[in-house]
Amino acid sequence: MKKIAFVLAMAGLAAASNAQTFTRIYNNAFSGANYVVAGTSSRSNPTGQVDNFGLTLPAFSGAAKRAIISWNWQSNIGDSSPENSITVNGTPIRGILAGITSPDLCWGHPYLTSYYADVTDLVNNFGGGGTYTIGGAVDNAFGSMGEGVTLAAVYDDGSNENREVSLFAGNVNTQSSIGGFATLPFANPYLGGTAKFFTNALDGQFAGDQFYINGNNVGGILPGTYSGSDAWVGQSGPSSIGNNFFDVAEGDVSAWMTTGDMDMVMGTALIGDCIGHTLAGIVVNAVPAPGSVALLGLAGLVAGRRRR
Repeated sequence: MKKIAFVLAMAGLAAASNAQTFTRIYNNAFSGANYVVAGTSSRSNPTGQVDNFGLTLPAFSGAAKRAIISWNWQSNIGDSSPENSITVNGTPIRGILAGITSPDLCWGHPYLTSYYADVTDLVNNFGGGGTYTIGGAVDNAFGSMGEGVTLAAVYDDGSNENREVSLFAGNVNTQSSIGGFATLPFANPYLGGTAKFFTNALDGQFAGDQFYINGNNVGGILPGTYSGSDAWVGQSGPSSIGNNFFDVAEGDVSAWMTTGDMDMVMGTALIGDCIGHTLAGIVVNAVPAPGSVALLGLAGLVAGRRRR
């Protein structure tokens, strides 16, 4: 409850407006659960991105258990063709609307739209990691601006630790009535230890902003963020997987979590910049090994589920 109260205070919202703004689109628990992620800008103006640009996904072992691609628009036409479709390596991909908010990120368009699609078979047929060619995602004839593309793949890293992995899609926007925060729920209580997280950041302008995890300002600490007063700075920032008004932050978040947590609250507080988040993922040590006793015990597991 403290985390939820924090989010509402930072966003300046009524409780009803913080209802489910991200949806869990994938959840699984298995030994060695992990992910890789890549992201880049899809904006032509003013960054110069061209159509059929490359997006390089890091190498990973074995086949992807799930691969998701997400793309975003500062849009003049809302949820409509052609913005709901892109191509990946020449293959047409039709997206599911993850979210639409209004207005956009301070660029004068009526909408910020976000789509996602399951590209597991495409990624596995390509061989996993490597450079994918993305088409149809840059600024278009309707005056809409491409904002960014994110690709994530879940895989087994071969370790013996039993983990839960989740991917979330949605649309939280510091300029909209729902604010820039989202709650990411787990199916099982966090057991301590491994907690690895990513999210994209659609950066509207060069101005200040603060990114929080569970009430902690993690700007300049979480890899891919710049500082405590300006977490998201596009191509000027330290992220190796983001550029040109678009970033992906990714790294260890265990320092900001507590054993027994059933969710994580993430988001950007508005202090000048205009920021959106549309895809996130988290891997946590949350599933006891078969035949073992969970750290919290049966009573703790039951109580944790009731808190949801």
